[in-house]
Amino acid sequence: MSLPSWRYIILSSQFSTVIYQHINQWPWLDKRLCRLLFPQPSHSTSQDALEEIPLTFENVFEFIPLSIQNAFEAMRYQEKQMDSYSRFLSSLTGKNDHGTVYFRIMPNTNEVEMSPMELLLRRKATGIKDCRISPLNKLSWRIISSSVCGKIRECDSSHEVGIKSFQGNPGKLQSYDCIIYLMDTRWMSNNDLISTLESLAPHQILVIVVVEESRKKKKCMVQRFVETLRILGVFGNSPLTSAPTNWRLWCIKRSRRKFIKKWFSVLQWGYYDVICRRLESSQNGRSIPTN
Repeated sequence: MSLPSWRYIILSSQFSTVIYQHINQWPWLDKRLCRLLFPQPSHSTSQDALEEIPLTFENVFEFIPLSIQNAFEAMRYQEKQMDSYSRFLSSLTGKNDHGTVYFRIMPNTNEVEMSPMELLLRRKATGIKDCRISPLNKLSWRIISSSVCGKIRECDSSHEVGIKSFQGNPGKLQSYDCIIYLMDTRWMSNNDLISTLESLAPHQILVIVVVEESRKKKKCMVQRFVETLRILGVFGNSPLTSAPTNWRLWCIKRSRRKFIKKWFSVLQWGYYDVICRRLESSQNGRSIPTN
């Protein structure tokens, strides 16, 4: 039922709690959801003030007004996305259904300066050995990860891992369908992320994966999202809010068991987004790379 007279009603504390509980079940946020849930702050609230506020989802609406219309639109959009994704996975019959999707893991890091846990994380990302129970087994994909030290690590849907040396860049960024940008909560900096975002072609998909310490104080999902989005500048005039391509944000614990399970979901959603972009482009009569 349409409620036009409610269009600009700000969420009450009770209603925002309901929204909070609902969104806490979501595994990811994307650009559209962020624009609906976190519109630009009012003129009375400066970006500097927002950065000083111990912002959580419970109090974010005190500083960033959210209309009931936007809240319901966000929930409808997210539900539609989940339904479409489920139908996509259930329709898969073989690896040749949609062609190969090429993933690139960023940033290009210096392995010499990485902690043992960071090295392990990178190896997990390109060391998928057992996904028999995952829809990944029905997809054709290749993952590439490189470092400034001159090593490239790759894995494909046959689950073969290869490590080799290279000189220069292992292929132009534009030759990849989906860019997965790993960020560490201990030293998050969005400068390189923004630079990567601005260099992407319209057909490419960006996935931001924020990895948290497994021993870190337990927080609900939406609180992790809000804190990460603030660091990335989404509450201000960040290029993320006006990016020409869509992006998804995931938060993953660094624990070995939980990371692999969530990582499968990240790859599957990335694959889904790429195929949707290809189909959308073909329907509009445009040609994009399919590798």
